[in-house]
Amino acid sequence: MFLNSFFLSATVTFVQSEVAPERRVISGALLLLVMNFIGLGLGPTYVGMASDFFLPTYGEHALQAAYYALAPMYLIAALLFLWLARLIKRSASETAP
Repeated sequence: MFLNSFFLSATVTFVQSEVAPERRVISGALLLLVMNFIGLGLGPTYVGMASDFFLPTYGEHALQAAYYALAPMYLIAALLFLWLARLIKRSASETAP
């Protein structure tokens, strides 16, 4: 959970550095909109569905199992960030003089 909050500042900085100055406000707003749709829309839905799925097996601990089932999403996010970092590095080396 400590590392969970470190991605936001880097993501916002990256998005706003990649767009023209007159489009920075809208790009930041769209980034936060999409992140909230995914995080607040899909996150609780996923945990609720996983909890219902685990209920017959884990009983009263189904919600705990559902939160554990959320852990692979952090791995997927980390892999996507690494992939993006490689793309940025490749793009920077191609445009370097």
